[in-house]
Amino acid sequence: MDHHDNKYTINFKHFPQDANARCHSLEQIILFLDVKSLANFILTSAIAQYDGNSISMFSVVRLNKFKTDMMYELNRKYLDPYPNCTPYIVACELGHFDDFKKFVTIGNIDINSTGKNRTGWNGGYTSLLIATQYEHIDIVKYLLTFDHININASNDSGMSALHTAAYHNTNHEIIQMFIMHPNLNINSQNSQGWTSVCIFMYNIVYIFYKTNYLLEKLNYKSL
Repeated sequence: MDHHDNKYTINFKHFPQDANARCHSLEQIILFLDVKSLANFILTSAIAQYDGNSISMFSVVRLNKFKTDMMYELNRKYLDPYPNCTPYIVACELGHFDDFKKFVTIGNIDINSTGKNRTGWNGGYTSLLIATQYEHIDIVKYLLTFDHININASNDSGMSALHTAAYHNTNHEIIQMFIMHPNLNINSQNSQGWTSVCIFMYNIVYIFYKTNYLLEKLNYKSL
């Protein structure tokens, strides 16, 4: 069917030629007419009246407003209950993966920057460090997909993500992911001179002795 012969055909002959007025007219088309009407506009020769800036300018303005509104609501979600926090850090802390991805993709946060947790404390924790401490594997996996992720970044105590995983994690999947990363410095030391291997081995020994101690107590009580 010829698009000029249906009920959605628009007469563009009388469209204003002033740049601002054109943009306003396009805005009305985009906001209030249906898809067929907009398609008709694009297909007609009237498109020649436009230099393309009107459509692109309106689209960019609307997109930026959408992003601004979304980020405002997302930040308020965390700042209302935790007024002294850094919202994307708390998203990592709580394991809110979808929210964190929005902070990265729409908010354009620096994934290697540090921020404040729910209590307002900033101990030099990056998103990777805080997600590792709370064993949010999906966020850790996501962060490791970025080429510029600083996997060796450390907090104020010199604890890297691998140190943190060795100390806190009960699931060793995160440690395995770190070990496979090409930029990992496995020999890095914390402020006390401990490597992640030392911490890991210490925890194993500690668990062994703690378990043995509890077994001895149980055996004693059973006598």
